[in-house]
Order: sequence, then C-alpha cells, then structure tokens
Amino acid sequence: MKGGNNTKVLKLDRLDGSAKRWRGADILVFNTGHWWTHRGKMKVWDYFEKRGKLVEEMEGDMAFRTAIQAWARWVDQAVDPTKTIVFFRSISPEHKRYHDFQFT
Repeated sequence: MKGGNNTKVLKLDRLDGSAKRWRGADILVFNTGHWWTHRGKMKVWDYFEKRGKLVEEMEGDMAFRTAIQAWARWVDQAVDPTKTIVFFRSISPEHKRYHDFQFT
C-alpha cells in the first residue's frame, strides 16, 4: 500500500524539515553510510521518492546521485561558509572486499 502509516519512504531529492536546526552550526558532518547498496532484506524502506513520485526500485548510483545533489543544493543555500565548516563522509562501495587491502 503506497503512502500508508507504516510505509517507509526514502526521500531522495530534498532534506527533511529538521535540517533547519543545522543552520548556524559551527561544524556539520554528513555521513552517507552505504544505504544506496541495500537490497532485498537489507533494504529498510518500501519506496524511493523523487520529484513527488514513489518507486519501489532504483539503481543505487542514481539514488545516491539524486541524494547528493539535494544535499549539495541545501549546503549551498543554507550554510554560511564563513561560519560553518562542512565535512562530507562516505564509504567506498567496495569496502567489504577486505582482501583488496594490504595490512602491515
């Protein structure tokens, strides 16, 4: 059922209204984690929302790109770079492939 009370929607192209509380912060750290790689049982939402339309599936790179563009627009519009330091943190989509890394 689309839009029901228990429906979980990941809104990709806009930040939540609570973002207004971040204005004026000294430091902002945005961490994307790896939500865009979640599929099947790992997916914790029912739909993606983009431009007001709900879709059940979307390629991870498209979802990530849409979300990052929304984040960047918000930072450009809402953050005063003379007062706030902004950090962006993410992970490599390949972070689970530990055998590619050399440990000393």
